[in-house]
Amino acid sequence: MGLFHSALPAWLAIASWTLAGGLLGYCAVRAPWQRIRENAVLFTWLGTSTLLALVWLLRFRLHEDLTLQFLGAALMAWMFGPRLATLGLAATLAFYLQTTGGPWASYGLNLLLMAALPAFSVGAIGWFVGRFAPRNLFIFLIGNGLFGSFAATVLSMCASMLVLAALGSHAFGWFAEEVLPWTLLLAWGEAITTGMIVTLLTVYLPAVMLSFDDRLYLRRPDRLS
Repeated sequence: MGLFHSALPAWLAIASWTLAGGLLGYCAVRAPWQRIRENAVLFTWLGTSTLLALVWLLRFRLHEDLTLQFLGAALMAWMFGPRLATLGLAATLAFYLQTTGGPWASYGLNLLLMAALPAFSVGAIGWFVGRFAPRNLFIFLIGNGLFGSFAATVLSMCASMLVLAALGSHAFGWFAEEVLPWTLLLAWGEAITTGMIVTLLTVYLPAVMLSFDDRLYLRRPDRLS
């Protein structure tokens, strides 16, 4: 769900560009670049960003200012962490706007709502689950990969709806009745897809799952003395 074709007020466009620029600078400085030095991980990060750029073109337009599509932000965040995911999705968004002729004035707001918000939500969910839930592989795959992805995607989509409603695109009631059911359905489908991909990568290609620590989730419990 995006604001790709919305005409934003000048103050909102400037403010969102400023926040997005500062966030990208923070991500570029604090991203764990040393963890993607291996060619397999680096090429997977670049390839995932490129693949999502193509997937985003497969969208369903509910309204001139409203689209439903597979975001993939949660998947990127589980694979590479919120900072690298935000940087990769920034390139994905730039490709999308250039390809579809979307307004660049909305780039900052789209980046905040469709990339940074779900990516850092995934980071927060992963921290919470790792801190308070039992540390085992099942919890990581189901709690994070499935339900965590669903929560992050719904949060991003609902934030987009709230902004659209605040800008006067439609009333809040219209979004609740006409859009929210589709949003939840799409978010659940994306969460299932993300969960399956996270499971496959964790089992067969754990090197590209930077959020997964086998020492934490696969260690044997200490024997009782």
